[in-house]
Amino acid sequence: MGVPSTEYVEIRLSTQVRLGIPQDCLVEMTTLNRQQICPIPGVLPSLFGVVKQSGKLLWVLDLAQFLSDRLGVSPASCPIGESFPVAIIGERLGSAQENRRPASDASDNDLDRFNRRDLACVVAGIGATHRLDPDEIRPLTSPEFSQVLDPTQIGVLKTLFSGIAWVEAGDGGSDASRSPLALLDVGALLDALQKRQPV
Repeated sequence: MGVPSTEYVEIRLSTQVRLGIPQDCLVEMTTLNRQQICPIPGVLPSLFGVVKQSGKLLWVLDLAQFLSDRLGVSPASCPIGESFPVAIIGERLGSAQENRRPASDASDNDLDRFNRRDLACVVAGIGATHRLDPDEIRPLTSPEFSQVLDPTQIGVLKTLFSGIAWVEAGDGGSDASRSPLALLDVGALLDALQKRQPV
């Protein structure tokens, strides 16, 4: 019996930059207004501050700017107005961290909400869902990527992405309509932010 396929949701950071995240890591899509965000001084420029969402305080991250800063390239994000879409992404806390769950008679949904690490990422929009088998995912160390990325960029990408897959770019089914989709490791992103910020 082979390894099961995983569904990845396409997150657009701009008209040309798309990432994939595992479907079970996408908590919800919503819209935020800048007035809802409480700025926090002394944090990364890509962190707008915190927002209260579903009873939790979440960091609001300009994901395109964060990745651009890490890679040393110009930001690829769309201009951000007063209101903008965000993808709330997260992961369930492991069993070692489950002792942090609030001691109350809260419902299972409430407990599930508090047993997640979540982050609000500013995005341009959401796209298709792609079912990928493990053999469709290429590692970032593949020679095809070393021709377009320098070793420093590959090193950064390896810490935040689990690989790249070629997926349908539009309605057509030919190979010409396929484009790369970088697969974001949500846990690694949350870990990277936690190491840099006093959470």
